[in-house]
Amino acid sequence: MAERYINAAKDGYLDILREASRRDLNSTDDDGMTATLWAARNGNLEALRLIVGREGDVDKSDYLGQTALHHAATRGHMGVVSYLVNYGCNVFAVDNDLHSALELAALHDRQDIV
Repeated sequence: MAERYINAAKDGYLDILREASRRDLNSTDDDGMTATLWAARNGNLEALRLIVGREGDVDKSDYLGQTALHHAATRGHMGVVSYLVNYGCNVFAVDNDLHSALELAALHDRQDIV
């Protein structure tokens, strides 16, 4: 069942996400990705807001240790980055290679994030 909500987060299907429980939204796929992580990675701000409002964990990381902020910063999703920072995510979190979201943004030449 969690796969349905993960796919909805990837594609921004808000009606499906509204049906999800907290447990569904924090469940992971084979890569350790949650609905929160997929929404941030794909820049789906409205989906992310809905997920976080339903207790999706903004600081949960995938199998690489990357959080929603890492994913959004790497891909240059400024609106998502701003939302996550204002929400209070851990801006100092590092991934398994000890990179912060800020470092990944710089490595990927996302100057608007840096």
